[in-house]
Amino acid sequence: MKQKIKEALQLTYKSLGLNEEVFEWVATSAETFTTEENLRNFVDGAEGLLKHYQSIVDKGRRETSDEKKRADDLATKLAEAEAKLAKEKPSEEKPDLAKLIAEAVTAAVQPLQTELANIKHTRSAEDAFNLAKTNFFGNDYAKKYTDERDQAWDRAVEINEATGSKMTAEELQTKAMGYFNNLVSKRGVDTSKPFESEGNGDKDFDVSVFRKGLEASGRIPKKE
Repeated sequence: MKQKIKEALQLTYKSLGLNEEVFEWVATSAETFTTEENLRNFVDGAEGLLKHYQSIVDKGRRETSDEKKRADDLATKLAEAEAKLAKEKPSEEKPDLAKLIAEAVTAAVQPLQTELANIKHTRSAEDAFNLAKTNFFGNDYAKKYTDERDQAWDRAVEINEATGSKMTAEELQTKAMGYFNNLVSKRGVDTSKPFESEGNGDKDFDVSVFRKGLEASGRIPKKE
């Protein structure tokens, strides 16, 4: 299923010029929730998610470059400290060089570790939020009963934020779906039953048929 998701995403969003790892990342994250029945819906609504992941990749590369610069600056400062100590007169009491270096490294690394931990948590929370929303809003029942969908999503997000935004994508989607099921049940809707489409929708997803549809709409060039 993961490969099918990846191929469909690459086919649909080829013009965005995204990195291979972005498609791989999104497909891996989505395979748990995506089925043959909702694959088309997921792919159609995945552009924002793909761009978000691309921004994460770009940001990560910038952060790596910044970290290297900080490490180089630290090495320079340590070298200057060693040179300064070497010039001190032998009769003078010298500080413990090993201790000085250890303290300098700790002072430089600790803020960086804290910053990276915060970035990792924020990134993880954002990924979970976007993936859960894409899958929940892509549910056929959710697309039909939009008022209940929005109420359920807002309530689930509120609970997640109140607990420190620690829910995984699956947990957040499940929480929202639970609220949604309760709301639509008041209208006699049973989401455990297969959704009855008002159209003829295809049950099995065929990438070749999907390609023809995209070619016909002009979203991708026709394959020679």
